[in-house]
Order: sequence, then C-alpha cells, then structure tokens
Amino acid sequence: MNPTDIALAVILGGGLAGGMLLVFSASPRWRARGLTARLAPYLRDVTDGDPGVAFSAITVPVLNTAAPAWGAAVNRLSDISSSWRRSRALVWALLGAGTGAALATIVALTHGPQPALLAVPLAGGAAAVVAEQSARRATERARSRRLHEELPVVLEFLALCLSAGEGLLDALRRVGSRGTGELAVGIREVVVEVGTGAVLTDALLAFARREDSPALSRAVDQLVAAIDRGTPLADVLHAHAADARSGEQRELIEQAGRKEIAMLVPLVFLILPVSVLFAIFPGVVMLDLG
Repeated sequence: MNPTDIALAVILGGGLAGGMLLVFSASPRWRARGLTARLAPYLRDVTDGDPGVAFSAITVPVLNTAAPAWGAAVNRLSDISSSWRRSRALVWALLGAGTGAALATIVALTHGPQPALLAVPLAGGAAAVVAEQSARRATERARSRRLHEELPVVLEFLALCLSAGEGLLDALRRVGSRGTGELAVGIREVVVEVGTGAVLTDALLAFARREDSPALSRAVDQLVAAIDRGTPLADVLHAHAADARSGEQRELIEQAGRKEIAMLVPLVFLILPVSVLFAIFPGVVMLDLG
C-alpha cells in the first residue's frame, strides 16, 4: 500500500468521522429537558436564563461553604464554561490544529517525516484563533452599525404607540413582536425578563449594558429617568429619535469625508502617474529617435 493511498484513507476517514459527528450533533434530542434547564427561566434574576449558570448558582454556594478553595476553582471553571466567546475560540483552535495535523500527516506520508511538520498544527490553531477573532470583531461592528441604524425607527415607533394610549410594556411588546432587527430581538428579551418577574427599568438598563451602544444607553437612561419622574415618555422618545437621526447624519457625513480621502489614493498613485506617462512617453521616444 503506497503512501498516497494511506493519505487518502486518512482524509476520507477524517471526513467521514466529522460528517457523522455533525449529523449526530444536529439530530433532535428526544429525552426530556433537565431540571436545571426547566428552572432557569424562572431564576432569571440570578442566572440570566443560562442553565450552566443556574447550576453554578445552586452548587457554588454549597461548595464555597464546604471548601473555599474548591469553590473558587469551581467559580473559575464556571466562568470559562459559560463564556461563549472562549468556547468558540477553543473550537476554532481545535479545528485549525486538526487541519494542520491532517496536512502534516499527509506531507509526512508522502514526503517522509520532517521536524518542521511539528509546528504545522500549532500554526493552524493560531491562525484559526486569529481568523475567529477577526470574524467576531467584524460581526460585532456590523451588528452595532445595524443597531445604531434601527434606533431612531424603534424610538419613533415606541413614541407612536405611547401617543396612541398604550403603556410602555405594551408598546415594547408590540415593537418586539412586529420588528425583525437587532433591537427588536433585544426588546423581546426585555419583555420576557419582565414577564418572568424582573422590574421593567432594571431589564431596560441590563439590555443597554449588554448592547454597549452609547446612543442606546443615553436613550434608556433618559427613559428610565422619565419613568421615575413621571415625565411624558412620548416626548422623550421623540427627542431621542431626533438626536439619533442627527447623529446618524453626522456619521454619514464623516464617512463620506473618509471615503473621499480614500478615493484620492488610486487617483494620485495610479491614474495620475499613468496619465503623465502617456503624455511624456511619446515625446521621450521622439527625442531618442531624432
């Protein structure tokens, strides 16, 4: 059996194993939900709806009382396991390292073992982590931009519902059920939190902290202050919608200015030199001939 057949067998076997794992992971689970998953929505003020954190919230205090050192270790492990970003980065690193190991195996079987091949899995894992972080940052920037664009429309819709005589919670429920953007998803989460026992102002402030948007944070802070003071909410929302639209216009003008400067780069370094070359080259050729 030649090395090419062995390498092909390794690749096909790895592809078959990966496909079977994907099929099994995507298949529906017929067993009943666990106790922690069923209780998590009703412990939102403690767990934020995460079953893993719910389990930690129940077990960690007991472990802290029994053994402080062990409780601290469990706290660290629960923080790592509940972090989606770290888990996703770990998955990407494992996939990159596995791809690098497969390539190193193929090269070793076809061209013989080499010491430099040991660094290929490490390089693949590092490259996968860098690619995952870049993709995550790009996704976060795109999501933040969409949220900033949706904010004036959502605020005006809320103001319209309040002007029609609805309460704030009913207006939020209407916007969340009719909307399809990023803000609508966050508003639905706020409505669910209020429905499971959270205070409306606390749910709005937590939503603003999760999104980490300055415009949304200002609007939520002013809305919460208006609720506490009894100020008409529709006027506050109209004012913040106008401020958000003016801020969007300023950002659009600044972006147009940056694009204008960026357009000068090909003009100065590509089009202008080519134009000068076409103007001067015939004269230089005629001088050489004459």
